[in-house]
Amino acid sequence: FSATRVRHARRQHLREAFEERRGDFVSMQTVRIFCGTWNVNGKVEEDYYGLGNWINCGLDPVPDMLVIGLQEMVDLSAVNVMMESATDGKAKGNMDKWSNVMRIAIARQGGACGKRYELVAAKHMVGICLLVFASDELIPHISGIQKSIVPTGAGGLGNKGGVCIRADIYDTQVAFVSSHLYAHRSKVAERNGDFQNIATKKIFRNMVLRPGNLSNSLSSPILSKEGLPGEKDKAQPRGVFGNLLAFQGAVSASVDSTGDREEKAEGGSVDGASSGLNGNLEEDMQCVLDHDLVFWMGDLNYRIVEGVELDEVYQLINSGDDGLEKLIELDQLNQERSAGRSFRGFHEGRLRFGPTYKYIPGEKPQRYDNRPEKKMRCPSWCDRVLWRQPPGTMVSYDQFASVDPRPVRETNEAFRESVQLLQYRAVMGLAISDHVPVNAVFDAKVRKIDQQRRLEVCREIISERARSECRTIPLLRPSERAMWFSDVRYEQDQQRSLMLHAEIPSLAAIVGGRDQAADGAPDVPFRISSNSVPAWLRLSPMEGVVPAGGSLTITVECLSSVAVGNVSRLGADILSAMLVIFVDGGEDRVLPVTAFLAKQEVYAAL
Repeated sequence: FSATRVRHARRQHLREAFEERRGDFVSMQTVRIFCGTWNVNGKVEEDYYGLGNWINCGLDPVPDMLVIGLQEMVDLSAVNVMMESATDGKAKGNMDKWSNVMRIAIARQGGACGKRYELVAAKHMVGICLLVFASDELIPHISGIQKSIVPTGAGGLGNKGGVCIRADIYDTQVAFVSSHLYAHRSKVAERNGDFQNIATKKIFRNMVLRPGNLSNSLSSPILSKEGLPGEKDKAQPRGVFGNLLAFQGAVSASVDSTGDREEKAEGGSVDGASSGLNGNLEEDMQCVLDHDLVFWMGDLNYRIVEGVELDEVYQLINSGDDGLEKLIELDQLNQERSAGRSFRGFHEGRLRFGPTYKYIPGEKPQRYDNRPEKKMRCPSWCDRVLWRQPPGTMVSYDQFASVDPRPVRETNEAFRESVQLLQYRAVMGLAISDHVPVNAVFDAKVRKIDQQRRLEVCREIISERARSECRTIPLLRPSERAMWFSDVRYEQDQQRSLMLHAEIPSLAAIVGGRDQAADGAPDVPFRISSNSVPAWLRLSPMEGVVPAGGSLTITVECLSSVAVGNVSRLGADILSAMLVIFVDGGEDRVLPVTAFLAKQEVYAAL
């Protein structure tokens, strides 16, 4: 029953009380998110009408966010890849062009329904790009934007890999990924490896303030507006309740890292200001999978399984829905997900459209490229949109841990259906590439936290716990103020009994001097410090639990042979000890024990 275990029990009680009150300050908001992906074959589309058909999902209401993932913004020749990895020239120019093109197309669509959108984040790596647009109504509720890249190409080049952007939407952590994975039909294991590398790389700074660094963070500018006003410079109280009271000011603190400075971290680049948190950098970093919701789009390059002849694939494509269903069963990504080897825990809508690759670029109406003079590539569903949410849970951090909190999972029925897929389709008509664009539209439930009310609930729980502990202070009263053994003789051990009485007086009883057990009071655990028990004493039991209002008997035995042996060694006829009794949650007790040796034993020993 160490102090650590006592603190842990208190924190557990506070966590449970906090979970019970969660509905007092958490509500759910629905955000409609459009996710689109397209391998653009090194070109820039300027057909605003065609792009409008892609981003116009035909749903009412229209999306609050539009997230566009592009691949192969530049031709992935060996020279281009080496040059872009070193200079970032043409790719940056193409990203700017695509940003402007999409801005115009989105403005046209938004204007038709009275909605305005702004580009809130953009990031690219060689040919991979991710653009995030948000409506004017949603922008005030987006914070903590960070951008990063994970190159997985040969030698760490960025021709393959992922571009990642994370943000807090209201109070839910969301990550978006645009990726281009390893190519070629036979390289399934390599694609799985690319996914694993992108998904688990620690590339984002942890947006949750760790109270282990509270002493430095309370006066830091990274605290959100929910910090305790006027208390930044005060000395914080010590102890478990001191930590808890101090932590109220940082319960909802976050880091706003939307600056333009780019830093390198763990093989990926991170945009944004430093978080200012102390400790190991790796510990203060997050990966994509650490977020509440993940939306993953891109040219994943999973093909039809090997061994299926090209003629058979075209036959199934031309056989209508039944043929497509059979072909879907031969899709590598579906098989890898079913086996748990890739995209484990991710969801995808039913593929109700034909393979998105390989078409003849520039030809309308679009048709698959089965020209014998060209490379005979097998049509496949390379371009996909998937999402991930932990089933029935969302990520949070232990609000009541005083040292080194770890992520915990909140079970909440309101979060069980966090994402609903509304649309999943491929869009024909944009013919600049051998891929066709794909989009998915989601209704995502995100939590909205009333930070002021959350702080009030935190204070109420802590105050109630403090009052409760004052009302029920466990007392363990020994039956003796002191114990002694007289006339101790060699090989004549002596025993005495010590009664421990458990009393749980109320606060009024303590003040009035009356010992009255509180109704429903808990039992009182105790432990006798082994360091306080000398070799000439034996106690049984050394630890236990005294029932509330009851008693427990401890046998105290004086081992005479050891006691007399001490006389010859020390030359003393009196031995003494101070027994320390630790009381869980109450006042510890100290009991003096003395042994008087018979005079003849002392003379014999001398």
